[in-house]
Amino acid sequence: MNSDPKVVDLRSVLAEYGWSRYALKEYAVASTLGRNLFEKAAVSTAKIAGWYGDWFSRARYVCRAVRLLEGFKISSELSYLHACVISDAKGYSGKNIENRVRQSYLRSSMARGRRNLYLRHGSALAAAMKFPRENDSDHRQGNLLVLKRFNAGTGEKGVLYLQYTESISSFVALFDLDSLCNRYRIVVEPSSWGYQDDAFLLLIHPGLDVVILAQDELDFEYVRSLNGHLHPLRIGAGDWIDPYVFSAQAEHKEFDFVMVASWSPVKRHSIFFSALAEAGLADAPIALIGYPWEGRNQSHIEDLARSYGLTNVAFHECIPREEVARIIRRSRAGVMLTRREGANRGVYECLFSGVPVVISRENRGFNKSHITAETGILASDNELPSALCRIRDEAHTFKPREWALLNTGYRNAWRILNEKLRGLAIDNREPYTKNIALIKSAPFAVYDVYVEQVELTPEYEILKSFIRDSV
Repeated sequence: MNSDPKVVDLRSVLAEYGWSRYALKEYAVASTLGRNLFEKAAVSTAKIAGWYGDWFSRARYVCRAVRLLEGFKISSELSYLHACVISDAKGYSGKNIENRVRQSYLRSSMARGRRNLYLRHGSALAAAMKFPRENDSDHRQGNLLVLKRFNAGTGEKGVLYLQYTESISSFVALFDLDSLCNRYRIVVEPSSWGYQDDAFLLLIHPGLDVVILAQDELDFEYVRSLNGHLHPLRIGAGDWIDPYVFSAQAEHKEFDFVMVASWSPVKRHSIFFSALAEAGLADAPIALIGYPWEGRNQSHIEDLARSYGLTNVAFHECIPREEVARIIRRSRAGVMLTRREGANRGVYECLFSGVPVVISRENRGFNKSHITAETGILASDNELPSALCRIRDEAHTFKPREWALLNTGYRNAWRILNEKLRGLAIDNREPYTKNIALIKSAPFAVYDVYVEQVELTPEYEILKSFIRDSV
């Protein structure tokens, strides 16, 4: 762990993030004084929570501090508290105490709120962790998908697939894990970087196998270090892309660059625009595909582009996936510059479209080993102007789709996950005679084969019986 990575000044932080909470957090963590104050506050509040027996709040304060201070040297006191909350989640050997972090959470107002978030729409939707939508499609699924039914005759376990980090706490509040563990294994597809999040501790249960998709090697190793029946797997949300939707059809290259990202400051449009200006590419045709985020809309990014002198930017806000695919195919290169992000789907949509990518070398969360001589370029902020020039001029020399078809995509991800689950069953001397259902990103998880969706639908009715009466 680095003792003190590069400290950035306030001006450079504001250039990246503008006046936002992200800028405040980034600067506080990058500042020695800010880190010390933040850590002391986290330790103090965690201790107070522990004095009151609020083990969940203690875990929350500690885990958030450890996550945000990743890469910096933390105090022995915070390190000790982190070991304590992990021990709390695992329970005490020789005593009849199980995961007191989860038990404490289930007594909290937060758990009641997360449970009611879904139950207020009825138990049928809650069983799939699905929110209602007008003129809804039967194809759309909730945040919880059944990948395999439990076989009461043979005892072969079913499989449930949970999407998004923020869904974990709702899942734990909704369902009785003590009962579920006898029938199912759980697969979690997180939506963020940094698995030191307290949410993962809620899933530690002595009888419940949980497979956690972890593209980034740091997250993979962290989950593996927890043990507790949590099993990391080096795939992520971006690996479920459908190569038939994002294909490399021959198209006129209308844009030099495409960036698929929300209008959030964390996407660092400003760094992209600055690099274009520095590289003499202010008039290069660019496509920006995004959507509003926390009050920032397209007009914010338009003003930002003008401030850097960019003259040829096409903005596309909240457009259908088919139009996203068309614009990507008509671009020479894709760009992702976030410092911290999970398994970004946009990168893989580019690769399957035959479009190489430029990725921030400092990114945390994405599997950077996927950026090869065939797929694109890793670049630091200082290297970005030259990287943009190179990939624009040499885009035709990369082979991103060929690499993607061999190494990622929903069929490859399905195969890897299915074999992991088979291995867990064999290790536990359990039968594994039926594969999991085939799913893909659309952009949220859906069943690939409608017949499998129909076959699995009755299991959601059974899941209703495992919803807690209360928390």
